[in-house]
Amino acid sequence: MTDVANAVLDGTDCVMLSGETANGDFPSDAVATMAAICVNAEEMVHVHKRYDFIRNQTPKPMMGAEALCSGAVQSSIDCDAKAIMCITASGRAPALVSKFRPQCPVLVVTPDEQLVRHCRSVYGQTGIFKENIEGDMMQIVEEAASYARSLGIADLQPGDQVVVIKRRNMRRGSQVPYDDQRLIVKALVLGQARPHSPGHTAYAGKSIIYHRSTKIGLDTILEDHKFKYAVRKTKIICTAGPACWSEEMLGKLLDAGMNVLRLNFSHGDHEGHYAVLERFRKVCKEKKLHAAALLDTKGPEIRTAMLRDHKNISLEAGQSIIVEAVGAKYTSFEGYKDDTETRIGLSYEKLCQSVHVGNKILLADGSLSIRVDEILSGTELRGTVLNSKSLGERKNCNLPGVKVDIPVLTEKDIDDLQNFAAKHQLDFVAASFVQSKADVLFIRRVLDEAGGKQVKIISKIENAEGLNNYDEILQESDGIMVARGDLGMEIPAEKVPLAQKMMITKANIAGKFIITATQMLESMISNPRPTRAEMTDVANAVLDGTDCVMLSGETANGDFPSDAVATMAAICVNAEEMVHVHKRYDFIRNQTPKPMMGAEALCSGAVQSSIDCDAKAIMCITASGRAPALVSKFRPQCPVLVVTPDEQLVRHCRSVYGQTGIFKENIEGDMMQIVEEAASYARSLGIADLQPGDQVVVIKRRNMRRGSQVPYDDQRLIVKALVLGQARPHSPGHTAYAGKSIIYHRSTKIGLDTILEDHKFKYAVRKTKIICTAGPACWSEEMLGKLLDAGMNVLRLNFSHGDHEGHYAVLERFRKVCKEKKLHAAALLDTKGPEIRTAMLRDHKNISLEAGQSIIVEAVGAKYTSFEGYKDDTETRIGLSYEKLCQSVHVGNKILLADGSLSIRVDEILSGTELRGT
Repeated sequence: MTDVANAVLDGTDCVMLSGETANGDFPSDAVATMAAICVNAEEMVHVHKRYDFIRNQTPKPMMGAEALCSGAVQSSIDCDAKAIMCITASGRAPALVSKFRPQCPVLVVTPDEQLVRHCRSVYGQTGIFKENIEGDMMQIVEEAASYARSLGIADLQPGDQVVVIKRRNMRRGSQVPYDDQRLIVKALVLGQARPHSPGHTAYAGKSIIYHRSTKIGLDTILEDHKFKYAVRKTKIICTAGPACWSEEMLGKLLDAGMNVLRLNFSHGDHEGHYAVLERFRKVCKEKKLHAAALLDTKGPEIRTAMLRDHKNISLEAGQSIIVEAVGAKYTSFEGYKDDTETRIGLSYEKLCQSVHVGNKILLADGSLSIRVDEILSGTELRGTVLNSKSLGERKNCNLPGVKVDIPVLTEKDIDDLQNFAAKHQLDFVAASFVQSKADVLFIRRVLDEAGGKQVKIISKIENAEGLNNYDEILQESDGIMVARGDLGMEIPAEKVPLAQKMMITKANIAGKFIITATQMLESMISNPRPTRAEMTDVANAVLDGTDCVMLSGETANGDFPSDAVATMAAICVNAEEMVHVHKRYDFIRNQTPKPMMGAEALCSGAVQSSIDCDAKAIMCITASGRAPALVSKFRPQCPVLVVTPDEQLVRHCRSVYGQTGIFKENIEGDMMQIVEEAASYARSLGIADLQPGDQVVVIKRRNMRRGSQVPYDDQRLIVKALVLGQARPHSPGHTAYAGKSIIYHRSTKIGLDTILEDHKFKYAVRKTKIICTAGPACWSEEMLGKLLDAGMNVLRLNFSHGDHEGHYAVLERFRKVCKEKKLHAAALLDTKGPEIRTAMLRDHKNISLEAGQSIIVEAVGAKYTSFEGYKDDTETRIGLSYEKLCQSVHVGNKILLADGSLSIRVDEILSGTELRGT
């Protein structure tokens, strides 16, 4: 979901479904889901900023047609036009209009039927076929408006404004120097104009502006050596479990990049968790690392009750069901299904006081849905089962959109916090289902009473109530976790990407660290490589501004725990290299309320100074940790080295973007000596390649003379720019924008209304187009019709499979359905293209390859269908269909087979057709 939303925000015109529609069980549901995600992501966009960015990056001077279309889009934004209409035969004008991404639909009125279909692939365009476009313009506009209304594309009403672009008619014999000078733009009012009353134009502040400024060039993508010494600033949290809790594996996770170990108290007991914690701390001590530990509470939960004879019951879609609020008796109550009724119990005592008619009850991770039809009493309600599913005992329950009246900490949670987190000096607790400021204050009190004052509280936002009260929760919390799992059950799934961006941006502005969690590299539980969507999801979380990314089952139960951490680290460090530091700094600083307190203003200036002088590090010499938190808020481009006598503060640095804690018992000595020692330590860890002549920015509290005072303690902070060793001669470089890299800029707006108030976007029209791949699951006339109804714009025929006859039959059915529905949907042929395949194997039996073994790879070319690979006592030999293999690869290259699940390193080129690998 996040991947699709991010593709839309990146600026894609189309998103494509492959196996989901070709072979999947739910093709039309996939299209409808894709459409819902797209239309929600589009609602986030800050139209003015996006337009400005595209226009500013377009080379000048523009040709006349492009300049006119750019101005037309600006006009449509300024007058809040409900549509831009392009009356055209060529399609050039609407292409230029769509480039600048107007906020309203682009209606392309044309006599060219194929151009109508081509509109199905371009952002925001809808093609309208009209045989004659040379008639009365107002009549054409009214007809197009009527057609758009009938399709639900634009709710055009009398008094609405539209911008019209068309070529002006030429008098016989007259000429213009360029054909594009014939374009004209008009702003027209449909029917009777309404009285004009301009609204408030200032930034109201109820929504947040979510801004992402990055730079990407081919060097970022292809030239690894340029970023060889890049240091990761985003932190990684790993969940402990059977796959990683041995000393050996904990060491591997630390080596791969783990910063915080998460102990999940939904499972296990104190004894088991303490044994893991002891092993973890032992390994950290051996490696001289100050990694942190986090306790994640089980939290309040709603469970289904027992069932008669402990046997699952089968629920059918459409059947009636009684749901009873049995409270703590859920372990003894027995639900049942008989000839008279179906009855189940839930452990939530206040169920009937919390839900309303029309609410949904989601059971078993959302796999079973019940609609509330009637509240029968204080403990019973009647509902309708919405999908068929077998239900078991103790299944979890979510109540989307309902404020759940359950304490944030259960008795077990309180015991875990006081007798484990506080007792064993854990660094963080992550509290589940935090819904209010009062919840955070209660957790703080529970910890403080047991001596856990230094334990930082991370509030997990997992439902709509937490989102509604996010600002007050953020104010009291030390950090936030975007818990996308339960959140995706409690609010519409397509809203989760919006919530993620809102929460991260607000946390960034507040200077609080934030964690993005759930299913980030889920496929690596059983695969050595993540999916492309997962990689993009992690990168986008980093670009959103997250401080930490979290692994759950990938490290707790997965087959490749250390590989998952290493992969996560690699994605993070690459995503960080995209960031346009100046623009990000400007955004955070501009959005921070003014006037700032002195400490924050000083830290903001220190980050600006570090950017301007290209400092290699910012050093905060501190006992409290306040200054480094404020520095990290402004996201400097260099590491933040936190020199402190507080060991727990050193570990707390493991959760904050860019920070590295350095323990020093005495920080009151000679400052230059402290700086040199910290620089040496940073070099030894590979955190910063600090050399003589490099500049560093140092922040510390100035020593006070006995008896002297300042009005506020933060006025004691001082900032210095120091040079390590001998200063180098200064020669300022070229400061203008060189243009070899592109500035990738995403400006969006998100508010709680975007996430929670569906009715406000009831009439939002999707502009991103959806391409669906044809296949057995969808190529019947009935299913093609359902895909079109769900939102398909283009049908993709995949010529990697099938023959002309079969594809033509699908195309004919598709065109027949389009004609019946009076739609001009488009068709796309996707070529098979060149490919490299492994050859046959002896007796057509798979061979088992072991890590570390030697293998001969032979370039057999077209003979790959007859060549037979083998593994015997003397050697292992396989063939590849690529004839020029040995001329193309070099020693050290990798050969990836079977979607990357098998990797071979090239060790030696033996001949023109053979190589040896491992």
